[in-house]
Amino acid sequence: MLEIVVTPARPGTVVVIDGKPVDAAQLAALEVDPGRHVIDVQSPGLPPATRAVEVEVGAREKIVIELDVPSRGGYRHAAYITGGIGLGLLAGTAVLGFVGRDRYDNASSLDEQNRWKSIVRYGGTSMFVVGCAAVTTAVVLYVRGRGDTRESSAQLAPIIGGDQLGLSLAGLF
Repeated sequence: MLEIVVTPARPGTVVVIDGKPVDAAQLAALEVDPGRHVIDVQSPGLPPATRAVEVEVGAREKIVIELDVPSRGGYRHAAYITGGIGLGLLAGTAVLGFVGRDRYDNASSLDEQNRWKSIVRYGGTSMFVVGCAAVTTAVVLYVRGRGDTRESSAQLAPIIGGDQLGLSLAGLF
């Protein structure tokens, strides 16, 4: 007989023994044949866990399966990196603007002026938009990493079909 305890206990956790799902109510006293058994546990938002056990004849064993809960420290680290990239892009936008203005003012031909105007217009605007998005993302990541104990999960999946190619993001935040 097995008693299976899964920590942390979360709604939606599925326990599978030897390829067969087990009802959560049976986990406290589960009759199994003697021998080797493989226990798989899947819980939403957590990596799956697998454990092999050897059950002796007439033995009663308590099996504790601890699921790895990812630490939230990664949010702060990602916030610093993303914020640094965003601030670098914003600084690059300012430098491009000053250099472009100088080159525009000192241009010897109308074509050269138009070239620098386009470089600043399209390059500077793109860098500014991406830099602002990165800084905003960094602020959100920093706030999310302040020790919030709520769990979140995200899934990123490719979308390929017909004339479409893209990414889908779904999850709980």
